[in-house]
Amino acid sequence: MSGQELLLSWLGWLGTWSLVTFVAYALDKAAAKQGKQANGRSVAPRIREWRLHALALVGGFAGGWLGRRGLRHKTNKPVFGVVLTLATVLHLAGALAGLWWWLSQGSPG
Repeated sequence: MSGQELLLSWLGWLGTWSLVTFVAYALDKAAAKQGKQANGRSVAPRIREWRLHALALVGGFAGGWLGRRGLRHKTNKPVFGVVLTLATVLHLAGALAGLWWWLSQGSPG
């Protein structure tokens, strides 16, 4: 696989997971807006927080940032900012490591 193909695959991965993550934030926001019944249970099923975190960590961090800021969802929970920052840093570090490795190969693909 050439460097260009690898880059496009990685960007496709991030784009796909970011879209999935943004949709998950939107669905959870819609469920949260519907409120709760008298017994305290949600009217609509909510997405568990660990799943939103997992989506960000596998590559959906951009969708998580957009969902958090654009939809104003999970903004009162600092752990979401921490997880999104961690996911962003990890993916950027991976991208820089991949770039360094690719450049060290001598003949760009």
